[in-house]
Amino acid sequence: MLAIEPSQDYYKVNTGAGGTVGGGNEENKEDEGYVYTKYTNDNGNIVAVTYGGKKGNDNDPYRTFILNYNSFSVTVEFEGQFYTIPAFGYTVIER
Repeated sequence: MLAIEPSQDYYKVNTGAGGTVGGGNEENKEDEGYVYTKYTNDNGNIVAVTYGGKKGNDNDPYRTFILNYNSFSVTVEFEGQFYTIPAFGYTVIER
């Protein structure tokens, strides 16, 4: 499961060798409290995009899309909620 933190930086740049599923590393490593496993996906195939600007305030987020570019479904945690996203699918979160 992937936990996505709501911020300007949703994608952590290539923390594994080669940026592959599993982080490109056979050993489990820990980064800021997250333990990487062979199922970790840190190559940008899961993306959260948040849009603002509704009601005239560009800094007020109103809709987030979580996109899954993988050929398999994933479960992510976003702001304390769990979402299962199908292969090559997406989910929309109204805020």
